[in-house]
Amino acid sequence: MRPTGSCRIKDGVLYVNDFRRRFDYWSSQGWRSSIRLLFLADGIEEIPAGSFEYFENLEEIRFPSGLRCIGDSAFSECKRLAEIDLPEGLLSLGNSAFQGAEGARRVRIPQSLASIGDNALYFGDDSRLLSIDVNKDNPYFTSRDGVLYTADMKRLIKYPSAKRKAGFTVPGTVKAIADSAFSHSHYLDRIDLPQGLDTIESSAFSFCTHLEELTIPGSRNW
Repeated sequence: MRPTGSCRIKDGVLYVNDFRRRFDYWSSQGWRSSIRLLFLADGIEEIPAGSFEYFENLEEIRFPSGLRCIGDSAFSECKRLAEIDLPEGLLSLGNSAFQGAEGARRVRIPQSLASIGDNALYFGDDSRLLSIDVNKDNPYFTSRDGVLYTADMKRLIKYPSAKRKAGFTVPGTVKAIADSAFSHSHYLDRIDLPQGLDTIESSAFSFCTHLEELTIPGSRNW
């Protein structure tokens, strides 16, 4: 069934006016592979969970003015997205929101974003992610050299997997390294951890296939 009423398709572009009709895996599988560009109408405040999951040929999203929330897995497995430019006004990014979006080279986080769910930016083994950039006025998050941290620099959230650096030194302010923070960082062969580090969460260094040296200071809760 092709979408009708509140949305339409033309020349590989999906125009969505609202979410009265749910876009899920089963209802969209007959036509979703044809979609290259997504337009979301101004006034949409929430993208429901799973709305555009497995739209594997989607290359670009035009987010609406007024968007507040992107739900869990809303764009998971959208493998051909080249960039993820989150709009100003967005407050919340759900769990696994862009999981598997392996084609994305850059993520831009606006001043307004206050919450990033688990694995929201986990792109997987073939990730091409080079940089995560945060608006300098965001009070919750920051980025240094493309790496995502909480604003106080106490938690390292995500290292871009495709960043072409052989070594990385975790800043001395960092107390915790998030779940899957360095996963699939195939170019890293050395990571230096700071003396004050307290916590390394699950799978923080999983699938770092070339990692040869990990300096571990004497800390606790590991």
